Amino acid sequence: MKKVFLILVLLTFTACAQVSYVEPTEGPVGKVRFVTNVDSGITLIKQYSDAQCNNASEMFRLRNEYLMNSQEKSLGMPLNTYRKEANAEVLIPANDQQHFFFHMTTFLSGYTLECGVYVSHKFIEDKSYELYAHKVWKTLAAEELLDTPIDDLLESCVVDLVEIVGEGDDAQKVPIKTYNNQLSNMSHGCAKEINQLY
Repeated sequence: MKKVFLILVLLTFTACAQVSYVEPTEGPVGKVRFVTNVDSGITLIKQYSDAQCNNASEMFRLRNEYLMNSQEKSLGMPLNTYRKEANAEVLIPANDQQHFFFHMTTFLSGYTLECGVYVSHKFIEDKSYELYAHKVWKTLAAEELLDTPIDDLLESCVVDLVEIVGEGDDAQKVPIKTYNNQLSNMSHGCAKEINQLY
């Protein structure tokens, strides 16, 4: 845990929001906007070649805060109200199942709060989507909040998948599915791979 903490702290001070993903140049594609709403930390997004989480490759490191020299990754998709550091719009292969993992890390009062969500979806050619990652914090009364350890405040992590339909002022988001951080939603291979991240 200490090793992971040190690595992530180093990334906090040295890395801007980064895009490592290489978009396909042929074949059917859909547009996908990857978004993080996780404050005070990093959301690392990986892609896998199959449902067993083989052949991991890093796609993005997103940060929901201002960063110097950060570059915007945009396809001009509508309804983008996020910081440029917190989202990336890219082309994703369509008509085949795609597999991702959102590793969300928050640094809070000396603690490192981590959780992750596995996402698998078949995107349809020429359609537009958004994957929105965020943490759900426990709702506590003031007196309970004072007595609750910081590392017990996190309820869960989720990723909301929506389809973006329409253009301009007529654009809207249509919910498709919400993914959470339950290991029961993953294959044995993915659960084993993801457990190694913590």
